[in-house]
Amino acid sequence: MEISFDFPRKCIILRIGDKEIKEELNIIAINKFTKMASINHHIEDDWKLTVSWSIYAGYEQFLELSEYKRSSDPHEDPWTTSEAVAQVTTMAKWSYISKPQAGTIQDTEVHKFVHNYAKFNENNINYINIFVKNSYGDWNTTNSINEY
Repeated sequence: MEISFDFPRKCIILRIGDKEIKEELNIIAINKFTKMASINHHIEDDWKLTVSWSIYAGYEQFLELSEYKRSSDPHEDPWTTSEAVAQVTTMAKWSYISKPQAGTIQDTEVHKFVHNYAKFNENNINYINIFVKNSYGDWNTTNSINEY
């Protein structure tokens, strides 16, 4: 699986095998400090993967791979966490700071955190490449380190 968040071209491209999904990159302000963009891929009618990019305070960027299952209860949010992941929808998360603050432990490494999850374990996550091209600093998950 390969995902590209291409800000200059204003698009997100998701490639899984021979399939390519291209969507317009829409940045949404979550609050006054956080902006976000995402792409979804429906594995089945009731199961989807979401890859999201976010930035906090125009400074630290995050990528998150999440899984959702469709709820059959009409009174609930239609997309809920999978029972298999017990309320944790995040399967993997990466962070990057292009300009670390001096005098801190911040660095320019891409940091990775993988949840212990059977379907997408760390070995599978290593085959997911995500690329970000933007004015906050271009980066990718290819050589991320297992620290967060």
